[in-house]
Amino acid sequence: MGINLIHYEPERLQRMGNGKPCKTLEKLLSKAKFVLSHVPKSNSTASMMGTEQIAMMQDGVYLLNASRGSVVHFDPVASATKSGHLAVRRWMCFRSNRRRICQASKHLFSDYRAILTPHVTGSTVETQKSIGDEVARTLTKFVNQKRTAGAIDFSEIDVPHTPGAHRILIAHQNKSRVLGNINSILTQSNLNVHKQMWSTLSHVGCLILDEEASEETKKAILAMKHNIKAITLHYCA
Repeated sequence: MGINLIHYEPERLQRMGNGKPCKTLEKLLSKAKFVLSHVPKSNSTASMMGTEQIAMMQDGVYLLNASRGSVVHFDPVASATKSGHLAVRRWMCFRSNRRRICQASKHLFSDYRAILTPHVTGSTVETQKSIGDEVARTLTKFVNQKRTAGAIDFSEIDVPHTPGAHRILIAHQNKSRVLGNINSILTQSNLNVHKQMWSTLSHVGCLILDEEASEETKKAILAMKHNIKAITLHYCA
């Protein structure tokens, strides 16, 4: 189509097709003539397109929100469209708060530069198949290797396995000195630890260990004060 595609992803800076990665969102917003948002709904993406971000954009930019409505802060977008700073704004889905929709409707539905479409992409046959495939891959990773990538409300740890090692996944309360206590147990057991990764999220922490086999070690970890659950995978194939 003769366009120069640039993109920003906070966790991956590599080429996607003919596109070029931007190191920061600010850099992308300052360069793009068309800004498309494709992000999940989360605390980190709430109102991520607000007054500050819109001010970084060039005059006459087209803002297309293919994410949930909460990603874009309505008021500064409406003001920017009215002033001409934004040429067109498009929503697939806006906030579900009925009062808010009623207040905004006179601006949204009467503005010829605003395009509203229903958020139904997740209901297509192709999307449902893709979601099913992804769920299957994620569950297989957890069952076979205790990898928690893609988890919601739980720490995400995606550690490649160590062939021949025993893997232990430890879920615990997010309290001080827990990791130190676990490492003390490992030191006293005199085991060779091949790999260790730890992550916390809110009130829960998660640790993955690849180590030599030891039932005594697992029993000692299970007996810890703040332990929630310890799962052993006896062999990482």
